[in-house]
Amino acid sequence: MIKHILFWKFKEESKNNDFDNKILIMQQKFGEMPCKIEGLITAEIGKDISGGLYDVVLYTEFTDITALERYKIHPLHIEIKEIIKDWIENKIIIDYEI
Repeated sequence: MIKHILFWKFKEESKNNDFDNKILIMQQKFGEMPCKIEGLITAEIGKDISGGLYDVVLYTEFTDITALERYKIHPLHIEIKEIIKDWIENKIIIDYEI
């Protein structure tokens, strides 16, 4: 199993302009993916409540590395990346196998 975790830091103007709605859009888009992308087991989006350096986290699990690679080029993934690209200041990605 592969775990793919991504932390996003949003631009200040993105947080000040309907931030909660942006989170809902992300939750909806990523929430649809497990039943549409082979090998994607789960996809969760959460807003940081700790006051940390990053604002939003994506937690995903894949059956294997091939499924993760398939996800990276899937049209649904490309679509959400295009939607959020102007909202994001920085990101951190961690992938690991268990």
